[in-house]
Amino acid sequence: MNRSLFTRIVRDLSANCPYFQEGCDAVGKANISALKRPKAFDGQPTRIRDGFESDDDFVAELEPKRRKVDLNRAADGAKEAAAAASLGSENLIEVIKGSGKQIPQVVKLWVEQYEKDSKPAMAELLTMLFEACGATKIQTIQGDLLDETNTDDVVVALVNMAAQNGRKFSTPTRVYRQVASLVGLQMVTSFIGVAKMLGDQRQTMQTQLTAEKKKTSDGPHIELLNKRLSETHEKITMIEEMMRKIFTRLFVNRYRDIDPDIRKSCIQSLGAWIVSYPSLFLQDLYLKYLGWALDDKSAGVTKASILALQAVYDVDDNVPSLGPFTLSFYKRMLDLADDNVISVAECAISLVKQLLRHQLLPDFVLGSSTLASAKLRALRTSREKNRRQAWENLRI
Repeated sequence: MNRSLFTRIVRDLSANCPYFQEGCDAVGKANISALKRPKAFDGQPTRIRDGFESDDDFVAELEPKRRKVDLNRAADGAKEAAAAASLGSENLIEVIKGSGKQIPQVVKLWVEQYEKDSKPAMAELLTMLFEACGATKIQTIQGDLLDETNTDDVVVALVNMAAQNGRKFSTPTRVYRQVASLVGLQMVTSFIGVAKMLGDQRQTMQTQLTAEKKKTSDGPHIELLNKRLSETHEKITMIEEMMRKIFTRLFVNRYRDIDPDIRKSCIQSLGAWIVSYPSLFLQDLYLKYLGWALDDKSAGVTKASILALQAVYDVDDNVPSLGPFTLSFYKRMLDLADDNVISVAECAISLVKQLLRHQLLPDFVLGSSTLASAKLRALRTSREKNRRQAWENLRI
């Protein structure tokens, strides 16, 4: 700003605005002048005018500093623009393989791109996923083809392309299934986080609406709350429907995948979903998959199912909904207490303890020899000291 114009503005304010006029307070102490009143001038700390012969001298003193601030701001803006351009020129996979410091900025840029045009952004994301699977030197996926391309066809084409080019293809279809499964499972986990946040907002709005209706039966505020409540409910419904679709199209196929690591990831994710979002997942429609996994031929998958069930039974509020499921699978839980794999048997014993604590086992089981015989078989195995101690803690 021109110095003379600034000085004129200050003088006009001093003459016409009481706030900027000098005077005395209640104890007779002089107030500060208009030039001392502002807390900051162009980002610089306020300078006390004492020692300057005029306002022009005071402004002249600050002018070089103001110019320096402007230059610094311009330099910072240029650096940010250069950084954004540099990030935009890098592939997503290169950023992920880096130190990780650039990821937040890259995510921000990708979201901005997605909001402008979703197809190129999704194509870039899919390209990154294929590269993360190990596919190298692949051509960038074209966004216009996303609506017309079948996922299975893409996987087969990538494998064939590598074979035809004579390169050793180090990424079998199993890796694509694994990465796709992990991405899909994580999507449900992320959806749950959003749904829970929206659920809290819906509860708050419902409380506000109830309070408002006690004051008046109608009005613009009540209408606004009703609208917002309805919109939030629609968002939650949409998210839950998306989670159901992912479960049906992804989980139901991958939980029985030939790869035990993929099956294990599915079971672990399902257990976490049931605990974190029971309003949708705490029902036999989903619980049965944990029960079926107890018979998995992989000890790692079986153990993952037991641990998932422990987390579910550990929440007291879940117990009333677990009765039918327990009756269907308690026999298998008892059998696993005598499993040949020690770690599996130990986890199963802890699970049986939870069933006893919640009184979920039928009376005829507690009174029969089934549980007693399982206990004796465990006690006879001298090489399983930890298991024996766990059974003794049951105190039946």
